Amino acid sequence: MLDLSKFERGRPVAGNGPRMRSNIAAMILLGLLVFVATEDFSRLEQSNLCFDKSECGGH
Repeated sequence: MLDLSKFERGRPVAGNGPRMRSNIAAMILLGLLVFVATEDFSRLEQSNLCFDKSECGGH
């Protein structure tokens, strides 16, 4: 077996709090951007499908 223990590094325990908070904030921001993009694309699809106003429910 190969001894890979010389390549292992200990993880720093202190200081992970700010990094975790920034990762959570980035995930929330990414989720909001995906939600906004989904809404915009659904509106774009709706407008492309409705060429005649009678097909769009009278908008």
